[in-house]
This record gives sequence, structure tokens and C-alpha cells, in this order.
Amino acid sequence: MTTQPQVSSSAVSGNSWWMGILGVIELFLGFIALASPWIVGASFIWVIGIMLMVLAVVRLIQVFTVPSSRGWNLVTAILYGIAGWFLFRDPNISLAITTLIIGWGLVIAAVFQGAIWLQTRSLPASGWRLFNVIITLILGLMVIFGWPESTAWFVGTLIAVELIFSGWTLLLYAFSGNSARR
Repeated sequence: MTTQPQVSSSAVSGNSWWMGILGVIELFLGFIALASPWIVGASFIWVIGIMLMVLAVVRLIQVFTVPSSRGWNLVTAILYGIAGWFLFRDPNISLAITTLIIGWGLVIAAVFQGAIWLQTRSLPASGWRLFNVIITLILGLMVIFGWPESTAWFVGTLIAVELIFSGWTLLLYAFSGNSARR
């Protein structure tokens, strides 16, 4: 018995036209984002700032509607509001800080992945884990040692690459749906 949902090929082929359109849109947006990663990264940080400020308002409402957790909701509302305001007010500095945090996160992840590789290196295909460790470490070090200049490309490039791969995947599903109907 499997617990994963199964998607039939008829579901994919029935929606292949829409999947193709969405794939083209995502590819288009991905390539635009790739051409201007700084704008995409700063916009991303700006949107997160707005979301945090909205969450601050929601928590502030909960201060008056949920008396049992009034103190925690007030503290959370203040923290969300301050963080959101700083992200919204100056997305460029926030993007630089976020980029540096991600760079260090990649280095730390590579260290832990390396420790796992050391324990599992006798298993088949463990070379791929080592390859992952090396790539993650190199990417993290590129971000850290390239900082603050890496701010201009890193987060926006990540978003662009995700959009491109997502769009490409949707196009492949759309084409596979068309071939399934034939």
C-alpha cells in the first residue's frame, strides 16, 4: 500500500495545454530574472518585508482576540513588525545580509554533508554525495568570499534558475501529455 498520491497520465494530458503555457511563462520570467538578478533579489526581500508586516498586524489583532497568549502575540507582533520594516525600508542591505547568511548556511551544510559522506562512503553511489559536498562548499565559499559583490547576483540567480527549471519541467509534462493522447 502506498501513501503517495498517484497522478494518472490522463490528468497530465488533459491539462497539457495549460501546463505548456505556464511552462513558457515561467521560462520567460526565469530568463528575465536571470538578466536582472539584483532587481529580483531586492524585490524578493521587499515582498518578504511586506509579508512580515502583514503578519505583525495579524498578531496584533490576536493580542485583543486571544487573551490567553496576549504577551507572546504582542512580542511576536513587535518582532515581525520591526523585521518587516527593516526589510521593506532597505531591501538592498537586507539582501546583502541574507546573501551572507545563505553563504554561511551552505558552508555549514557542506560540513555536515561531508560528515555523512565519511560515514557512508562505502555505500554504492557515495561519490555523488561527495560531489554534492564539494559543489555546496564551493558555492558557499564563492558567496562568502565574493561578498558583498555576490549580493548582486546570488539570490536573484537562485530564483531565476528555479523558475527556468520549473518552466522546463512543465513544458516536458505538457509535451508528454500530448504524446500520451496520440
